[in-house]
Amino acid sequence: MKDEQQKPGPSRATICECGGELRPTKFDVYDFSAYVGFNVTVSGADGFKCTKCGGETIDGSLLNAVMIHTIVQISKSRRRLNGDEARYLRHTLHVTQKELAEKMGIVRETVAKWECGDAEISPQQDFILRALSLGWMEAENLITREYMSEVLRTVFTEVRIEPPKQGTSIALSDPAAMMRDMAPRRELRAAG
Repeated sequence: MKDEQQKPGPSRATICECGGELRPTKFDVYDFSAYVGFNVTVSGADGFKCTKCGGETIDGSLLNAVMIHTIVQISKSRRRLNGDEARYLRHTLHVTQKELAEKMGIVRETVAKWECGDAEISPQQDFILRALSLGWMEAENLITREYMSEVLRTVFTEVRIEPPKQGTSIALSDPAAMMRDMAPRRELRAAG
């Protein structure tokens, strides 16, 4: 009996939910708004486009990198958080309004009012929410303690006086750099 090596067959196409084929593409601008709840775009992202329905998607690892970079951009903002940003940071902490309120020593209704735009977040509550979000990122090895401290120092001294502005818009670029930034941290988590 001959020992035959199995040759790999042609790669199977990735199929969209509609039955069309997902073909690789590079997006001039990819809109992440549906993932974060406000306007976030990334220039030059690699992804896939369906030949049948025109649907667009990206790789999950790039999605994660963009979501992490969005937290950083919000945390570095030189004004108080608006409701959309506060909601996004709460979601990244994986807590309910009630759980966040308990962590912050306030009532759930206060969190609800920020998130729907009925009340501005106070400078103190803004700082606490940013600190909780950056602390989560540091605990997950997504940022260093030094970076977290640097951002919080800036926020504490320069940011919290200016009131929030509705209509957050974040434009990110260089998805390859975002992925490289995430790689060492993924390795740290795998090793731990």
